[in-house]
Amino acid sequence: VYGLRPFLAVGFPGTVGVFSGMNDAGLTAVTHEVFSPPGRGFNPKGEPFAVTVRRVLETCATVGEAEAVFRATPRTTSVSVT
Repeated sequence: VYGLRPFLAVGFPGTVGVFSGMNDAGLTAVTHEVFSPPGRGFNPKGEPFAVTVRRVLETCATVGEAEAVFRATPRTTSVSVT
């Protein structure tokens, strides 16, 4: 798709989302699973974290831009992004 940033993903063959990766701007994202605290379990209306990470790498150039996307996107589960 035109207009999206190229990125490198480290993960599993055939995975659509990204668990760890870096884009052409040097923005890097690494995920770590976090067990949800009580009351914050699975959100069926959220977006899978690996899809959100991919979107961030495809569209963001800075940490600030990435933070805005992560904060604005409801996710299915809890995850820590470094």
